[in-house]
Amino acid sequence: MRRRRSADAIALCLLALFVLRGVLWGAPTPSRADPSRLIQTPPATVAISGRLLADVRRFPSGCSGLLEVNRVEARGGEGRTELQLPECPAPLLQGWRVQATGVLRRPLPAVHPLLPGSAERLARQGSWSQLRVESIEVLQRPWTPLASEAWSRCPVRRPLNCGCA
Repeated sequence: MRRRRSADAIALCLLALFVLRGVLWGAPTPSRADPSRLIQTPPATVAISGRLLADVRRFPSGCSGLLEVNRVEARGGEGRTELQLPECPAPLLQGWRVQATGVLRRPLPAVHPLLPGSAERLARQGSWSQLRVESIEVLQRPWTPLASEAWSRCPVRRPLNCGCA
């Protein structure tokens, strides 16, 4: 009987902690320097630079990738935004520093409360905005040890065939 009471007490304490966490901290919100704070009612073009958090994913309608922002309109900024490119000219890889120009907008919510939309997906990743890219420029490509090792094994430097089969 005592074990039953202690298990009930522990379960009740855990439940109280979860409720307290939800009341005090609530859902995550963007920081003061997040790009989502610059979303304007009449859309305006902004320039954002930062580091890609993952390789850009290709879709039939274009490409998208998550950017960790460090500058917005030549001012310091912090946060994340999803880049949406209408076309994929060249692969953009994780770790590359890029500068993109385009229009910021809020992600679309789900069409149904039980289905996740892009707003919910991006909020889980700490992003509250999307940038429809008009132009993008790669500022820096980090050094990659595997590519450098494969390149150094080639007897003749061939830019298109580094595998040296």
